[in-house]
Amino acid sequence: MTMKTSLFLLIFGFCITIQAQEIIADPIEIIFDGSSATVNIPADITDVNYIVDDADVQIISTTTTTEYTYHVSGTSSNGSLTINGIYKLTLELAGVNLTKPNGGAAIDVECGKRTDLVLVEGTVNRLMDSEFGTQKGALYFKGHADFKGGGILYVTGKRQHAICANEEMELKSSLGTINVLGAVKDGIHCGKGKIDTPDHNYFQMDGGTVNITHVGSDGIESDDYGSITINGGALSINVSAESSDGIKADKDLIINGGDITINVYGEDSEGIKATNRITLNDGNINIIAISDGSKGIKAKRETENATILNGGYLDINGGYINIYVSGDSYQKANGSTSNCMAISVDADMTQSGGDIVLTAMGSETKGYNVKGTNTKTGGTLKVTHGPWKIDSSDLEFDMSIYVRVYKNGEPVTDYSNIAVGAFIWTECMGLAEFDQTEWGMVRVHYDSTDNDEVYFKLYDNAIGREFDLTADREILFDSQGLVGTPSNPVILNYEMTFTPGDVNMDGLVDVADITALAYHIFGTTPTNFDYDAADANNDGDIDVADITAISYMIFSQNAKPRKNQLDPQ
Repeated sequence: MTMKTSLFLLIFGFCITIQAQEIIADPIEIIFDGSSATVNIPADITDVNYIVDDADVQIISTTTTTEYTYHVSGTSSNGSLTINGIYKLTLELAGVNLTKPNGGAAIDVECGKRTDLVLVEGTVNRLMDSEFGTQKGALYFKGHADFKGGGILYVTGKRQHAICANEEMELKSSLGTINVLGAVKDGIHCGKGKIDTPDHNYFQMDGGTVNITHVGSDGIESDDYGSITINGGALSINVSAESSDGIKADKDLIINGGDITINVYGEDSEGIKATNRITLNDGNINIIAISDGSKGIKAKRETENATILNGGYLDINGGYINIYVSGDSYQKANGSTSNCMAISVDADMTQSGGDIVLTAMGSETKGYNVKGTNTKTGGTLKVTHGPWKIDSSDLEFDMSIYVRVYKNGEPVTDYSNIAVGAFIWTECMGLAEFDQTEWGMVRVHYDSTDNDEVYFKLYDNAIGREFDLTADREILFDSQGLVGTPSNPVILNYEMTFTPGDVNMDGLVDVADITALAYHIFGTTPTNFDYDAADANNDGDIDVADITAISYMIFSQNAKPRKNQLDPQ
């Protein structure tokens, strides 16, 4: 039923008429049933027609005033829905299962206006196109789309993207769940519509749950001056293709909240990437990047042949950001080298808040690199780096161990510059996390239930040296096992011996040690640098006085030994 209502008000002698929008009480029903489909249009709707060819349905709407609702349900393994029109509409998916095997989108909304896509509460909907045709997505919108409703949607894009909108796309707070099961290109793609009107190219997520996996390119991309804003919801993305990104914005990327988990496994790939500016205000962000040349966060600065120029900024004002990367450097086709690192910023980085935890595993990885100015006024930043590479993605079994580290028999209280790895045979199978000063937790992964021995190593980032750790008890791998407690952790001890003055750890005390010490004092610490040996006068500080002490050692050869000097091993 179509109704047009008017409301008359008499206020202070004036008669005011409020004309309401047309209200459609009965939706247009589209029901798929195997190789056929049925369209039911209320009798009073005269500006909507349709064509049905087996299970392919084409809607032709000529309305310019009424927002019609299309209620879609049923199943077809050879069906599709195309809606043509010039006015906004509402599309309700109420338990529809469509596969389009011979080219074309499963659902194609050829309307350049807004489409409200409603996942009807309690329903499960599935859409899949084929590898044939020119369609941009299995679910395609010529205009922009707003997703809402508490149902579930599964989408597979076998030609290009899974879900594609020429303009913006918004996921409302009422949204249920969207599962992208696969795509040849992006899982969700916005753009390619109005490059001259950047305000119409954006992706915004206010709520709901989105899971994206098995994509051939990016998880979510907002193209052509497009920005991305995430205000809430739960987002999980897994990307394994080379040179692909979890979330990619051609302009700005802003995260104000939500739970975000991104795993990238392709070479030269990034978890989060934006060409202009990345702003992290809040939210729980967890990124794993395990591949050569990969990066957790990339603030990219483009200088030529790009829609956005001279960007590359990262601002962190709040939230929790946990990034784990592991890999070697990557040689690009143009001959350049891309390093694996947790955060890479081409311009400036600021941090006024938030808690950042970066773990970079591998001899060629880096915690973070800022090419411009790095300004920190608040928040926390913890970086752990170790020379061992770990890939636990295909290791089925695990156990947990509480540990505490001792150095020369004394407990370690500062874990900011050390990494502790758990090994089975010769492979690193886990990394300890120290959120406490009293103990840490290491989760050991393994591809077998065999009771093989677990042993430990420590890497000191400050001096670039690796040490064997001796445990106070034998530990054998035990699937789902737990060893130790916070009050009774496994004690891991290592012995650090040094020669006072041997700053560069080459076994000699000579002019090279003075040079290494001078570089450190003036802000450039060499890779091989022993802090204990550098404090040559044993006053607790490393400064010019230590250069004098080392000079005295070299030229007089009769300097008194330090009280805590140990025999060099």
